[in-house]
Amino acid sequence: MFKLYLFSIVSLFFIISCANIMPLSGGEKDITPPEIISFEPKTKSCNFNQEKIIIEFDEYIVKNNITKEFFSSPSLKNNPIITTKGKKAYIELNNDLEPNQTYIFNLDNCFKDLNEGNVLKNLKYVFAIEKILIVMFCLDLLKKLLAILNP
Repeated sequence: MFKLYLFSIVSLFFIISCANIMPLSGGEKDITPPEIISFEPKTKSCNFNQEKIIIEFDEYIVKNNITKEFFSSPSLKNNPIITTKGKKAYIELNNDLEPNQTYIFNLDNCFKDLNEGNVLKNLKYVFAIEKILIVMFCLDLLKKLLAILNP
């Protein structure tokens, strides 16, 4: 009887001492901003005739100071309505777009991930109402000239 009692106490001691109770760490902290999976319609589109743009991200996002950070070139009469839901951002244009224009939406610092608040930088959406992207052609030409001038 004594041996059974002693065995029970020793067994209980080992069971209790083996369990190392610690809180879960949750893994490494997320320090990367959301990444874009897709644009609908695609950025740098020509003959643009949509009223809504959808941007899909790789993680859940929220808006970040959109009223201060968003701007377009050329300026729009009314700012677009920008909403987020889950991993997608929706941009409703609610404007009459000028014909023969190339538009650039600067969305730098407009979105951040839901949990850690990592802000997405350097996000632009470009589209043209006409058949060619005038701005993209000019930027490409400028890059080539700079490469020639600064070998």
